Amino acid sequence: MDRIVIVKLSSLGDIIHTLPAFKVLRENYPESEILWIVEKGGKAILEMVEGIDKIYTIDTKELRKGKHIARNISDIKRLKKIKADILFDFQGTMKSSVVTSLVKAQRKIGFSKKNLKEKAARFFYNEFP
Repeated sequence: MDRIVIVKLSSLGDIIHTLPAFKVLRENYPESEILWIVEKGGKAILEMVEGIDKIYTIDTKELRKGKHIARNISDIKRLKKIKADILFDFQGTMKSSVVTSLVKAQRKIGFSKKNLKEKAARFFYNEFP
């Protein structure tokens, strides 16, 4: 596996709860590049985590409110350039699945239908555990 993307956008506690999954990925795929997509507010905590190769941010609150359009378009374009072998959406919401849809990944893995926070998010994944 060459490139792995983690999507866990927010909240601080949820980001922290996803770190053990990141650790397992890093241990099992030490040569892989691991990227993390997070809301701008969660970036600071992830910058303290050793082993994350790149952190991408997006401000979905600004997007939904139509604020700072140029900056948000730039963030979206940056996400659309990501090519990955596998993507894990650890959030399971429409917000995270729309972000997931921007990334080009061969495998997009989300929660099973019964475990999704928002059931419609399943349409953005091609694999379920």
